[in-house]
Parts: sequence; structure tokens; C-alpha cells
Amino acid sequence: HKNRFTGWMLLSYGKKATANSVVPDSIQQTVIGPKMEAVTRESGIQYDASKLVDENISTFWVANGNNDSLRVSIDLGSKMRINALQVNFQEFNADIFGR
Repeated sequence: HKNRFTGWMLLSYGKKATANSVVPDSIQQTVIGPKMEAVTRESGIQYDASKLVDENISTFWVANGNNDSLRVSIDLGSKMRINALQVNFQEFNADIFGR
């Protein structure tokens, strides 16, 4: 509804993103295919920090590990007011729920 627009805009799109860890290019992602069986995603996909700010739902950053020392940074270019933050998680090669 037009009266619900807050005026907030996406601040991070295309900005410089860095991370202290990225999974090696040699690791490929296993996903559930059309017949509900595991298939390997096409090769050549990169999972670097720039994927955090590209607004493409099929790309994402993947760290090379899982611990509390991992971090990412997005440089917005100037001081800005942040009204909301959205984090989307990807189950990269997760083995939960039998996948």
C-alpha cells in the first residue's frame, strides 16, 4: 500500500564488501535437484564477499569455516543512518534434515 512506504532505501547495493575468509573455489555446492536428489551446482561459481551486496538471490558469500573469528565488512562510502538490517542465510552443503 502506498501509505506504508517508509522512505527507507537499500544502502549496500554494489558497495565494497570484504571478508576475512572465503571458501576455496574448488569446493562446489550440493543442492536438491528437480527429482529431489542431490546434484552439484555448476562449477566456476565464486562465493566471495562481493556476493553480499549484489542483490542476486542465487549468489552468496561462504566462509571457509564456522567459528566466531569470521567477519565481513561493507563500506557504505559515507556515514549513514541505518534503520534496519536484513541477514539472509544459505544452507551451503548442510547435512541437516537428511540433505
